[in-house]
Amino acid sequence: MRYFGDTTLAVTRHLASGEIDLRFGTNGIVKVPVLNSTDEGFRATLAPDGKIVITGFANNGVNQDLIVLRMNQDGSLDTSFNTAGKVSVNFGADDYGYSVACMPDGKILVAGRTGSDIAFVRLLGDAGFGIRNAVSSLVENTSTASRIKVADIDIPDNILATATVTLTGPDASAFEVSGKAVYLKAGTVLDFETRESYSVVLTFTGGAFDIRGPLVSPLTVAVTDVVEDWNMTVGGTDSSTDTITRTGSSRLVKHGSGTLVLDRPNSHTGGVIVQGGRVIVRNPAALGTGPLVIAAGASLSFDIHTSGVTVPSVTLSPTGQIDLGYGRVTVAAAEPDAAAIRAALIRGRGDGSWNGTTGWTSGTFSDRPSFGLGYVVTGDGSVTVGFASNGDTDLDGSIDILDVTNILASNTFNSGLSASWSDGDFNYDGRVDILDISAFASANLYNRGSYRPLTMAAGLGVTTGDTAAGAAADSTPTTEEAAFAALVTGMMSSTDRTTAKKKAFATI
Repeated sequence: MRYFGDTTLAVTRHLASGEIDLRFGTNGIVKVPVLNSTDEGFRATLAPDGKIVITGFANNGVNQDLIVLRMNQDGSLDTSFNTAGKVSVNFGADDYGYSVACMPDGKILVAGRTGSDIAFVRLLGDAGFGIRNAVSSLVENTSTASRIKVADIDIPDNILATATVTLTGPDASAFEVSGKAVYLKAGTVLDFETRESYSVVLTFTGGAFDIRGPLVSPLTVAVTDVVEDWNMTVGGTDSSTDTITRTGSSRLVKHGSGTLVLDRPNSHTGGVIVQGGRVIVRNPAALGTGPLVIAAGASLSFDIHTSGVTVPSVTLSPTGQIDLGYGRVTVAAAEPDAAAIRAALIRGRGDGSWNGTTGWTSGTFSDRPSFGLGYVVTGDGSVTVGFASNGDTDLDGSIDILDVTNILASNTFNSGLSASWSDGDFNYDGRVDILDISAFASANLYNRGSYRPLTMAAGLGVTTGDTAAGAAADSTPTTEEAAFAALVTGMMSSTDRTTAKKKAFATI
């Protein structure tokens, strides 16, 4: 295949009818100058991916060299093949390629002659030189007492013997080449928290690479994380404060019968496990973002005033305890479900003073019967448990017409139907009745603003949002309070109605 009237190799593609395919190259013809003078193609074949492979010869100015070209389907040279889409082979005589075949592994086999001898040439094609069987990652607890092979070098021995290998990159000092393999050196520290990967670039020069050009092979080995425990033991009656701000994916595990205080803004994702004794949380971020586990006989107390904490899940042993104080906890995934959380709240409520030894408790207001712990199940399935006054059905820190609406809309009053805190079941007996309405009224907080404490005073004496002002307000029932009493008593029997009115208005 040589262009008529020219010494340049030419390629044409034809339709099944024999007509030239004008979509190929320029008007169906591609001219490819290979070396200095006469270029000619003898045979062509198609690779499995549809690329065109041609062999023949080209004049190098002294004699003829065997040549191989690879072209894309549109006639352009495939620059992924020897960077220019073409390669010449000089055996030292007049060399010709007469036949070409593409092998299943991507290599290219050419048969021809050199001088008066038969010649065979095998090219790597897409098989290429370079790195093989590379290790993409190592777990951080992998021993590096001995060096670790992370890749094989796939280069023929005779070519590699005359080549020079240079290691560059940010972590080049952590790698070494021995024989036909790349190793991570012995003693290299694998710690995900301090380094997430090691990278190196191998560059092969010299010998055959001075002809074909340098071979550049990048290699990156990732360090994968392993969940590790930070074990902290506080024994006896001792108390200790964790002085480290925790990050990463490890778990904090507290052991021993003593007390551990967490007051750092932690962001670790592994969670907190209380295996024994007590943990006191004095920063809303101290638990990080992982799950919370309280083992049998262990306890966790929140000392975060009225702040809220969100955790993905809570595992509370039947004999474990969570003391919320004035705080709130949102269990994002509702693990365990609302029924299990309610059961733990009932255990913590005990005789109504919320000072139980197990379950969800609060020891900060045992002498204030109108306060306790409430819970709300939201539309996304999460559950919030928090300090609340009887009557605050939505845990927003105040008692108002919205709470009245929630109680009436539930249609559970004296119905015998199962009820939750949001429905008005403030004494956790599973139903809404005159006792709950009385508890609502006895709180004396309707339309008096936030009841959440603004400051933490000695003992249980606290200053609340607007309650101090409300306590000194005119005790005459407002129009809304009277309307609420009328709505509630309208659902009752005549006997209950009289009792409720007396209790409600006496409190108001």
